[in-house]
Amino acid sequence: MAGATGAVHAQEADQDTEQSRTLETVTITATKREENLQDVPISISAFSEAQIEATGSQNLQDLANSIPNLVYPSSREGGGADISIRGVFQQAQPLQIGFDNGYGVYLDGVYMGKHFSVNQDLGEIERVEVLRGPQGTLFGKNTIAGALNIVSKRPDNEFGGQVSAEIGNYDLRRVRASVNVPIVEDKLAFRLALSGTERDGYVKNKTLGVDLANIDDFNGRLLVGYTPTPNTGVYLSVDHRHSVSRHYEAENADIGFTNYTGDDEPFTVYRDFVDRNDLQTFGTSLTVEHEFENGFSLTSITGYRDDKINAPRDVDGSDFGGYNRNKMVVGQNLFTQELRLASPEYDRFDYVAGLYYFKQANSRDEVAEVLPTWIPALVGFANFQYDVDVESYAAFFHSNFRVTDDFTLFGGLRYTDETKELEALQTSDPAAILPAFGVPFGQADIDEDIQDSDISYTAGLRYQFTDDIMAYGSVATGYKSGAFNVGGNITTGILANDLTVDPESVTSYEAGMKTRLFNGMVQLNGAVFLLNYDDLQVRVFDPTVGTIGTNVLKNAASVESKGFELELSARPTDPLLVALGIGYVDSTYDSFEGVPLQRPAGSFGDDNDGVIDRRTDATGNRVPLAPKWTINAAVGYDVPLPNQGQWRSRLDYNYKSERYGADGSTNDPADLLPGYSLINVRTGYESPDGNYGIYLWAKNLTDERELDETRYIQFITSRLQQRYIEPRTYGVSVNMKF
Repeated sequence: MAGATGAVHAQEADQDTEQSRTLETVTITATKREENLQDVPISISAFSEAQIEATGSQNLQDLANSIPNLVYPSSREGGGADISIRGVFQQAQPLQIGFDNGYGVYLDGVYMGKHFSVNQDLGEIERVEVLRGPQGTLFGKNTIAGALNIVSKRPDNEFGGQVSAEIGNYDLRRVRASVNVPIVEDKLAFRLALSGTERDGYVKNKTLGVDLANIDDFNGRLLVGYTPTPNTGVYLSVDHRHSVSRHYEAENADIGFTNYTGDDEPFTVYRDFVDRNDLQTFGTSLTVEHEFENGFSLTSITGYRDDKINAPRDVDGSDFGGYNRNKMVVGQNLFTQELRLASPEYDRFDYVAGLYYFKQANSRDEVAEVLPTWIPALVGFANFQYDVDVESYAAFFHSNFRVTDDFTLFGGLRYTDETKELEALQTSDPAAILPAFGVPFGQADIDEDIQDSDISYTAGLRYQFTDDIMAYGSVATGYKSGAFNVGGNITTGILANDLTVDPESVTSYEAGMKTRLFNGMVQLNGAVFLLNYDDLQVRVFDPTVGTIGTNVLKNAASVESKGFELELSARPTDPLLVALGIGYVDSTYDSFEGVPLQRPAGSFGDDNDGVIDRRTDATGNRVPLAPKWTINAAVGYDVPLPNQGQWRSRLDYNYKSERYGADGSTNDPADLLPGYSLINVRTGYESPDGNYGIYLWAKNLTDERELDETRYIQFITSRLQQRYIEPRTYGVSVNMKF
């Protein structure tokens, strides 16, 4: 009997060991239901709160390095979000209000709108889900490349909170604090999170003697939960951010142009005007969930956002007074309402149906100053005021039909109807400034709206080979709404011929497999895809616009993008965690004529008429911001200590292969950015109860000085500009929970 008892204890110990090595199960809501990530037939990267903390990510842009086939570099515009998913990217004019992004970012079910509001702080976030490929059925318009779904932590019945403090180089100071307070048990509670960050800049303006790329950022988030009955939940979410900084747009390379000083030293600029960002965002949402006795559930999500950024700029980018935007205020005010009904999971089918309403008011208010060192005869101010109003209605339906216990067919439809309206006012003092550049003075005569309608669909099949192995295949479509050409100024030529741009569309083919092996100790997911984009909204050079031609937005391109994603997580031993993500994409233009050249005028070529040709054909070229390879790997190791505490260590490796910069549609060699690798580390002590920890960390440990962007800019004369990735940063953080 003693031997048998010993065998039983050994078996139980083995089971306990295997259970401790089981990977975390992530529940997501990408299909508008709570589901296990491994059961959803979509290529998704999902990160829990613990995983976000382990990467050291402070915001969405930090987390992007851990996502295959997603590129989120720093932007030349403050608050910009030049996000590329699966090799598809379109660059609009900076702070464009008539043009929509090709991806959607959602916070607690509410669409975030313009790009300057999407880089959310990740404090008190329960989960981030990144869905690759068009999500037009359940998420709607403008998710043509993918959707990023951010879910806040809801309040609960346990009083508690945490405080963390961080210091680092460049005089970094960051404080985070959060508290969860139950007011009425099982009925009412709230969760409050606050954070503040200050850091000096790492870029020196040698003309003005100030540093750029600094941080002065405050974030706040409040969530209130009320459950009047066991079947009803009401959740209020409020978020606010205020960020002020001196922006690092680009630096002039040392190419010898007079009055455009540059050098070969990274992180130096010579501008005579400080580019600034003053970003303020505010959002709130009210979610009501009710489950009926028959198993049906009704969800209502009401959202509101009021966001704006003031981003004055040194337009000429020189060390002499030329042309400055003294004021550039871009704002959005939006309201959304979604009603959704989900059926119970019957033996053979289930479904989700819903209605959606979206109303958005966008504005751009610009004051530009022409200084005497540029054109003495046209000294003065120009004022530009643009408003774009959007109203959209949609209805959607998605269903799963289980043919057998293992074989499921799924599909969905979404109908969208949208209207956009534009108002514009362009004035200058003296009045001659605008006509000199082909810009009409006064109220632009606009009596034309954009009216779009679209039906997007998803259809696919899923087969469950075992409880832990599932394969799927799908075809899906999506669309991005039409646009107005108000990225720059509305010239006479744009007003006559190019004011509006048609929608763009995509058809996606995807096949994948999701597996969980060795009793949950290994998780391996993969997908292959083919995307065909039509009527892509891109910038082309139109020589008939204005006095010397200009870049305008047109439906001038089609793209084919194909590739795969592979994500592996494993816990081979109890203290060791290994993660690997590999993305490959081959994204090229099937057609793209009239691409604006960026090179100096002398290299453009001359036709028989002596007219400089500033256009080229980019058909067959690689799409910008589309590295063929993105690789992320992580190794975490926990060492038990004699006092029952742990020493936790993690190393993250990220690699992006060579790619063309955001302006690189011509595939000019000067726009080709070399591939590079980054190493981030985090190591430190955690107390036995997990309530106290102190960590050392470093990002870009080897201090790589790699280019994040290069571009030729045409302003008075041509010159090469470039921007580098952030240098090495390091520090120490202390965390306390109570």
